[in-house]
Amino acid sequence: MKNTIFNYFGIALVFLVFSTSVAQNSVNIELQDFVVVIETSAKEMKLTCKEGCSWDELVFKKKDFGAAQAIDAAGKTTLSEYNSKSKAGQSFLFTIQKNATNIVLQGIDGTKWEELTYSCTDTRCLQTLNQYGMPL
Repeated sequence: MKNTIFNYFGIALVFLVFSTSVAQNSVNIELQDFVVVIETSAKEMKLTCKEGCSWDELVFKKKDFGAAQAIDAAGKTTLSEYNSKSKAGQSFLFTIQKNATNIVLQGIDGTKWEELTYSCTDTRCLQTLNQYGMPL
């Protein structure tokens, strides 16, 4: 009888721990609708917002390519500025960075994706981006 009570207690404890860990991993992310077209050349990277932004166009010159640039619905930002304005869950936030052959995007807030990379070795590349990733 004593062992049976301990067995039930052990099963209940395992179930409780498992339920808690599953709940923590299934956090709902509030997606923010946006559509951005990324146009890349050897000299600049131009982002044109088609939907979900208060900006129309952002341009980064070649000298800015090495560092990750943070972008939200209001335009160019920094991670600390974004967090200090308490925009989390109210906007989207991603970073974009160009290296010699790739464009690397990090989805930070309001996106379904965490990281996207695409190759851009042509003289001019176009890529559409939204909250779900890179649609065909």
